[in-house]
Amino acid sequence: MADGRPQPTLSWLINNKPLDEHTVLKNDGKVIISRINVNGAERSWLNTTVKCQATNTPLLSPHERTARVEMNLRPTSVSIVDKPGQLSADSEVILVCVTHGSRPAALVTWYRENRKYTRGKHSEFINETSTVSRLTMLPQPEDDGSMIRCRADNPILRVALEDSFKMSVVYRPVLTMSLGSTLNPNDIKEGDDVYFECNIRANPREHRISWYHNDHLVTQNMSSGVFISTKSLVLQKVTKRDGGLYACRAANQIGESSSQAVYLRVQFAPLCAQLTPLVIGARLDEPLRVRCTVSADPADVAFYWQFNNSGESFQVSPARYVSTGGTSSELRYRAASERDYGALLCRATNAVGRQKKPCVFQIVPADDGPLAQFAPTLLSEPKAVGLIPTTGIFLGDEH
Repeated sequence: MADGRPQPTLSWLINNKPLDEHTVLKNDGKVIISRINVNGAERSWLNTTVKCQATNTPLLSPHERTARVEMNLRPTSVSIVDKPGQLSADSEVILVCVTHGSRPAALVTWYRENRKYTRGKHSEFINETSTVSRLTMLPQPEDDGSMIRCRADNPILRVALEDSFKMSVVYRPVLTMSLGSTLNPNDIKEGDDVYFECNIRANPREHRISWYHNDHLVTQNMSSGVFISTKSLVLQKVTKRDGGLYACRAANQIGESSSQAVYLRVQFAPLCAQLTPLVIGARLDEPLRVRCTVSADPADVAFYWQFNNSGESFQVSPARYVSTGGTSSELRYRAASERDYGALLCRATNAVGRQKKPCVFQIVPADDGPLAQFAPTLLSEPKAVGLIPTTGIFLGDEH
């Protein structure tokens, strides 16, 4: 306070109540400086009015200055209201977190474990010292057993309180199926042993597990080399028929689920595409184009042709036939005499092995009608192969 005659006196009022204790720091007759000390200010001081008054006569109103106390306050409480005991996967739930006491208002953040929770919708209602946060979420199976936390931060004081609870989420089984970890899916051949593993997460625990091959239920058959344990399927000495899509299924009180399908590729030696020998009727000197088709994996095959009749048997030179695409070969043939009627045998090989049973084409004399083709009874395979020439002409011999 400066000037005034007579010299003024200073007084302090807290919420209009006089304060007796204050310290005069300076009084030189012209300027008076007074100070009050507040030790251990509490929350109750928020919005308190503090007045400094100067008066030197009761005839005049005192001069005064008023200040209002502002405070930064840490939050006093935070609570997740009505914590749910159990949640259902994919069923919407609203979590409410209430915090009081922070000034400025607390910033509320939701966390799953130690990561900020970004799924769902978040809304807030804020007043001077309270914040109400609503989180609308769809619990997922992976949330089961996780801690969900509501954290209230004072943005200026950088202090925080939090509340949390462990989520219990019920859900139908979640399955992941895989080929055995020691197996190379691109190197499985007929005769190999194969196993699958089914990883299952479920709450409550699964009570039934089943296996499917091309959507058909797989049952244990020890004599056929099919073994089923708790979460694995073993196939011994697989064959071509074992190839295809496999999946595991499981159920609990919530529902039933299936894993993704896993494709089992079983590589095999070539097999004849036709199940029975093919009989081809042909007249003498009639040109024929005989096509042999096999199924094989891998499909990169090499073909071999053989001619056989009651009197002779020999391998056909590779120059006399062509590959017409991957798993097919075509041989051009013409019977020049009766001796040239007989069986043409076709075999193929690939990286897995050699075809065991040949494809058989029986060339027989035709009547005067058009060329006839039909499937007869199974022909026997020759016991030995010689190199005896024949009068039959493999088209391409002529020049």
